[in-house]
Amino acid sequence: MEEQSIELRSEKVRNIVGKMPSVLIRYGIGMIFAILTLIVVGSIFFRFTPTYDVPAQVSINASDTIIRIEIPVQIKQSINIGNTAVVSFDNIPGTEKRDLQVKVYYIDSVMCIDKSSAYYYAYCNIIDSLITQKIETDGFVFEKAQTSGTETSLFDFVIEKIFRGKQ
Repeated sequence: MEEQSIELRSEKVRNIVGKMPSVLIRYGIGMIFAILTLIVVGSIFFRFTPTYDVPAQVSINASDTIIRIEIPVQIKQSINIGNTAVVSFDNIPGTEKRDLQVKVYYIDSVMCIDKSSAYYYAYCNIIDSLITQKIETDGFVFEKAQTSGTETSLFDFVIEKIFRGKQ
């Protein structure tokens, strides 16, 4: 039996495959590469301060005010003494739509571990004390807080997220 070679491509397809890409395609690929390079280089110089949602524990009475926020282990290197946080009151009656501005003055060096997470306590001073004059709690009340990290570049932030995992 004689083997026959069957050509599946038509003459038009062979002409297209055999041609070099047109100038438009070559410059288009070059422009895409240049734009991506500019984005990566720009992300190195674009700086911002990331914010993190964290739980807070608030205890306010006539003699003492204690505010501590739980800093997850993954973001501890981003939180420093002097960073600010905003505590949102949802669990105390009469404090709806009020936020408490605080500043970190001490970060505990002992890690706390519970069933679902590992964290450090950061103790905070109140920046604006007007809201605390109207509130008194019986023990610790759990609230939501948002704290700011240290300023970083977008490039470093993305690389940190990739290599240290999702925060």
